[in-house]
Amino acid sequence: MSTASKTTSFPTNIILTAGLSILYVVIAIWAYSLVTTYLLPQKENHSQSVTALVDGTVLINHSIWHPNYSDSYYTTLENEKYQIKQYEFFSNGISLIGEPQYFYENNQSSTRSISISSFLGKEQKPHNWYFIYNSKFHSTGYFVAYHRSSNQIIHYLGQKGFQNSVPVREEQFPIYGSAIDLKSKILIVDENYYGWSTYATIPQVTSNQNFQRDDLFRDSGLLLTREGTVLKINFLTGKVTPFLERNDILDMTLSRLRKDQFPENWTTSDRDEELVVSFRTPNAVLTYGLQTEKSFQVTIPEELRTKDFTLHYFQEEELLYEVGERDPKVGKYTTDLYWSNYSGTISQFNDDQIVRYYPQDFDSIKWMLASIQPAPLTFLSFMLIAPVQEFKQAYELSTTEAVMKLFQMSLPVVALLLVISIGLLFHYRSFAKHKNVNSHWWEYGFILLMGPFAYLILRWSLKSQPELTPQTQRNNSIEILRPLLKPVS
Repeated sequence: MSTASKTTSFPTNIILTAGLSILYVVIAIWAYSLVTTYLLPQKENHSQSVTALVDGTVLINHSIWHPNYSDSYYTTLENEKYQIKQYEFFSNGISLIGEPQYFYENNQSSTRSISISSFLGKEQKPHNWYFIYNSKFHSTGYFVAYHRSSNQIIHYLGQKGFQNSVPVREEQFPIYGSAIDLKSKILIVDENYYGWSTYATIPQVTSNQNFQRDDLFRDSGLLLTREGTVLKINFLTGKVTPFLERNDILDMTLSRLRKDQFPENWTTSDRDEELVVSFRTPNAVLTYGLQTEKSFQVTIPEELRTKDFTLHYFQEEELLYEVGERDPKVGKYTTDLYWSNYSGTISQFNDDQIVRYYPQDFDSIKWMLASIQPAPLTFLSFMLIAPVQEFKQAYELSTTEAVMKLFQMSLPVVALLLVISIGLLFHYRSFAKHKNVNSHWWEYGFILLMGPFAYLILRWSLKSQPELTPQTQRNNSIEILRPLLKPVS
């Protein structure tokens, strides 16, 4: 009679099964990539975007990409090809977000930092500045300066200026620690944006240092608080002052406008263009010239006051609002165009000027995941993690609601995978009996959860003792008695 034997232990089986599932994913993705790249015909990718000239001409920029060729050209809104002339200039669109319709909250709070520019101190030595904040939604933050060589802390900077210790929470700057929008910003320093997704690096000193500027970014930066105020932070003196006397700012952005794009009564220097900061409020866009230190305001049309848009300034005080609309449930993304004046009166409207489809079929996604992870446990783990963020955006759900919805969608696939696992379980049990090996209940549970991966590893680990024949019994007896048969010396 044979006795039960396993070549591997339970922990080893777990490690081998996990390794096999990972290897299968790599091979499946590699095979899919080979098939789609070399066996299937390559599709031509054609993308379109709206662009405009300073004189008010609105164009569509076409970009075509294929593994064997690429092309780029412009057309008018009437789909006629347009050649850019030497004296024509593009309008720098100003992108601003509106009232948030949903939030990207970070449920796990953690301390984060943003590295910003190096400013020259009183001793003309640049310091490495960082903005430290917590990633929770209603957060606060403060600045800290490090010596470039010794990495020692020089001082901290809060609402009350320079300090020798970390400012208390009440003296820190109130911000959104996790984004209310993917494009939201916290800081503008030296023509660079810093937002919730900016990570810390060591600031680099270049030849184009801040002290060479002649505007406020020579020594200062702008910080947008969650209270809707914009603060001017002077990193050399530690002085913190309101930049605007208002508390309804939703967003801010930098741009460069040419002379023709300013109002008629705007007097500029001899520069062809000027650096400006545009501030979005619920019903207006305020644009501030950093060289002239003047500002002008345009009224947002009522239909657009809750929407994100890109604003183009044209000659003769004409405006173009470029608005992206999306319906993630069907994967439809469109670009609408609104022509308006400074008072917010719409003169022309083009609906669905550009239409793109990027459907996200979650039913297809679940079957695709099942093909690369055909085990109930690993499939469910992938399904409840990988598409959660896209599902939240598509259906505007919380994280918990999105996970529950995905779980409900996954039940048919899980049921099918369990049926397959049960079939493999009975086959393994029969195979073990054939090998005269006693199976354990944990092996059955392991196969139910890990499906074909556990089945292959456990079956490979089975080892039965050979059947005892009279000849093998005789040989074993001789081996046992051999020490007794040695002659006595």
